[in-house]
Amino acid sequence: MTGPGERFDVAVVGAGPAGSAAAIGLARRGRRVVLLDRARFPRRKACGEGLFPGGTRALRALGLSDADLEPAVPLESLRFTAGPATVEAPLPAGGLGVRRDWLDAALVDRAHAAGADVRTGVVVRGLLRDRGRLTGVATDAGPLFARAVVAADGLHSPLRRKAGLDGRRPGDRYGVSAHVRLPGRLAPRIDVFFDAGFELYLTPVGEDVANVALLMRRPMMAGFAGDLSGHFAATLRAHPRLASGCEVLDQPRAAGPFPRGCTRAWRQNLMLVGDAAGFFDGISGEGMSAALLGAATGAHALDRWLDDGDHAHLRRYDAERRTLVGNANLLARLSLALARRPGLARRTVANLASRPETFARLVAISAGEAPLHAFGPRDVVALVAGR
Repeated sequence: MTGPGERFDVAVVGAGPAGSAAAIGLARRGRRVVLLDRARFPRRKACGEGLFPGGTRALRALGLSDADLEPAVPLESLRFTAGPATVEAPLPAGGLGVRRDWLDAALVDRAHAAGADVRTGVVVRGLLRDRGRLTGVATDAGPLFARAVVAADGLHSPLRRKAGLDGRRPGDRYGVSAHVRLPGRLAPRIDVFFDAGFELYLTPVGEDVANVALLMRRPMMAGFAGDLSGHFAATLRAHPRLASGCEVLDQPRAAGPFPRGCTRAWRQNLMLVGDAAGFFDGISGEGMSAALLGAATGAHALDRWLDDGDHAHLRRYDAERRTLVGNANLLARLSLALARRPGLARRTVANLASRPETFARLVAISAGEAPLHAFGPRDVVALVAGR
């Protein structure tokens, strides 16, 4: 049970990748950190389960080895398919396909090893305030006082809402994902298929096991109501990539609606990280990588704020985070434009196939391996005209 007078430097709410990464970063800097989550680990969540190279490097920086993440699968490329058209680009420096339940559990263990006080099965009910200033969090086990709070409580972030940082109204996109066993050894790549009404995102997480995510707008998602498992399995069986046979291994999980955003990623002594700070779309697989990298930046900024109370550190974090996710979302924004018009998707993917170096630059920018200005006028022409 939580004692009534417990005090910490930082209370981190949410022990997903972003929350655990922030807790590790702060604990390593000598801060007294409590990491809270209502779940007990391991736990499954709807997720694409692909890490871009920057996310893989972030895991290494947090101290996770290959052995910690077994049986994670190295990913070498990203491929888009629309009808008969297909284009593929390498993932610079490699990516990783890793099950979210295993990744979350490994990061929580690492946070504990770094010195964070990890408390699972604890429900955070709200923020504590004293004369207008945030002083900690209220939990079902009692109050916890902290000099700062990190909200890493996900897409729908109750703490973001309570802090008055909610952005625009949520979008109308949803995702449904599960693990699937497929015949034969899987190629080491992320596959994205553009189909009428939805996109299918396939990421290997084992020799013959993949995470399959369906991404769709609200009208199609409404058809899944009442029988999520049945509609998910039927959609997979009807897809050409999976028609040769697949076995759904677990209960599909749904997430949405998205995009979700925030007006800014901090207020006073509260910081938003991960999906709580905004999530655009899962279609290009950059979500976990951006969450890990943003959390590392946030931990550094909050540590400096704890030293001198200068909010310039938090403003700088917000600006750096927006640049990071803006570049990472470039490929997702293109993908969404294609997803809304299947005919355009086929033409654009065919255009990119005729100039694969343009697609490679798009992937490199989204992976954080190239600057935004690397995408030049000739690449725009290639998108539009294929030359």
